[in-house]
Amino acid sequence: EGKIQSLQKRKYDDAILFLKNLLKDNLKNCGIPKGLEKDFKSGVKIINASKVSNKSIKEAIASIAVTDETIFC
Repeated sequence: EGKIQSLQKRKYDDAILFLKNLLKDNLKNCGIPKGLEKDFKSGVKIINASKVSNKSIKEAIASIAVTDETIFC
């Protein structure tokens, strides 16, 4: 009663493609300082966590992925 439901198609359904687009083309929308924009455009490497074999690195990725404190966009 009185509720509206909406179904929308997402622009990205792949997190890696989303991050690549965001970090290469939309840095101004992320809060990246202007002084670092050039470095991000030329030096960011996105690594799929499922392809990491080192346990300590996987744990570090997991701890970053589940905290709001590291979100900058």
